[in-house]
Amino acid sequence: GRRIAPGRLPAAVLLGLVSLAAASGAKAQESVFNLPLPGLPGTGESVRSRGMGGAPAELAGGAFSMDNPAWLAGAERAGLYLSLLGQRTTAEDREVSGDFEDVVFPMGQAAVPAFGAVIGVGYAQHLDFDASIDSSVLFEGDTVPVGFDSEGGVGVLAPMLGYALDERTSAGVSLDVYLGSREVVRSVSIPGELATRDTLARDFSGVGLTLGITREIGPGARLGLAYRLRPDLDSEVTRSGDPDLVGLESEVRLPDELLVEAGVRFSERLRLGAALRYAGWEGSAVE
Repeated sequence: GRRIAPGRLPAAVLLGLVSLAAASGAKAQESVFNLPLPGLPGTGESVRSRGMGGAPAELAGGAFSMDNPAWLAGAERAGLYLSLLGQRTTAEDREVSGDFEDVVFPMGQAAVPAFGAVIGVGYAQHLDFDASIDSSVLFEGDTVPVGFDSEGGVGVLAPMLGYALDERTSAGVSLDVYLGSREVVRSVSIPGELATRDTLARDFSGVGLTLGITREIGPGARLGLAYRLRPDLDSEVTRSGDPDLVGLESEVRLPDELLVEAGVRFSERLRLGAALRYAGWEGSAVE
């Protein structure tokens, strides 16, 4: 389109552009993740399990897992697990481009054998909202840059219990407390003209439950099954450019998740693992 010369953009036109950008952002805010380019939900697996393609915790050489609390029963002594992950992702199409560059703390867990069971507490990052997206809107033949910046995340803090039912079978349960916040900033910036920013911040909270079981099905072979009952996250607007929105409450419906995992240890140097994870995100919504 034609170039917008300095001084040619009247206040009414700038207001129209701000309204157009706000409308686009408002539509995104009605989605589960509040942005057109969200990060995928994180999982509570260790770095070892992640590096083995999602192999079960025991097969990866440890008992730490937020995915299935039954693996915790394999801890023979007190232990602490911490992980750190750096990542960069670039997404781009004809209308929207975005860079995700972040250092995150995806999972940490502590376990202590006590009273014939193993008691633990863990933290896992469920959603990482850090993102920066550059887009544009078309206004009367002119292309105007629009920016979306997002910070925050939702984590899961979970006290858990693992118990060995017999030599081959273990069961576990965890109480999953979801806590987090998010701040989204929309901006319209035109060289030589006025710029505007619109901020919206929300808090999230909810409580869910995870049940798990593991079973030795043969020499060096184990099978795990876990079902995660996810909550409807309560969301409240804590800061907004529109005072009428502050205090507005809504619910974000998260889907339950089923995890089936299996592993076989052929030798100390050769192991085979597989995991199937199912969550019906098509039923998620903001109410």
